[in-house]
Amino acid sequence: RSCPRMTRRCSRRRLGGLIETTRIHQRCRDAGLVGLRLSTHHGYSYSDTALLAPIIGRAAEYAWPVWVSLCVVQNTPHGRQPVTSVGPLLDAWPEVPFIVTGVSYTDRLEAMRTLAPRPNALMDLATMQSAFCVDRLCDDLGAGRLVLGTGFAVNCHSVTLEKVMRAEISEADRAAILSGTIRKFVELG
Repeated sequence: RSCPRMTRRCSRRRLGGLIETTRIHQRCRDAGLVGLRLSTHHGYSYSDTALLAPIIGRAAEYAWPVWVSLCVVQNTPHGRQPVTSVGPLLDAWPEVPFIVTGVSYTDRLEAMRTLAPRPNALMDLATMQSAFCVDRLCDDLGAGRLVLGTGFAVNCHSVTLEKVMRAEISEADRAAILSGTIRKFVELG
């Protein structure tokens, strides 16, 4: 199995198969894998910490950040989970950085209630709709907890980049969002 395929497989049936030996960890590191991605469309809930404990425990052991997708495609009901579903994950593993993706402007207030009090929560900006949202999130959450996410291949890279470039934020905040924050978590130097 390839490492990228491993990160996408986290269903009840396959979860046990993901947790293998350190040999797998080394193969993944050698392949450039620096984190784990949980996807919402495999029929489990992020609030099911007992189910996710083996894989998140392994991510904690390897100091990997975990991307948590709240939706498959923005503004569709397919595979959607509420922002509040990540709260139990964030609480159960405070040492693991979780990068929450799929938060839109309509979710912003609930996201702030769920993510702001938990320092291990970061937010991907791919599905935020405007530069104004970036301004507000810098105020509400802090640029050090925001990452540039493009949502590629659903969204065009330039859309998210343009939101960050047009936002009325400091150059230090812009640099943190564009690469500084993520570099801390994925060993990019």
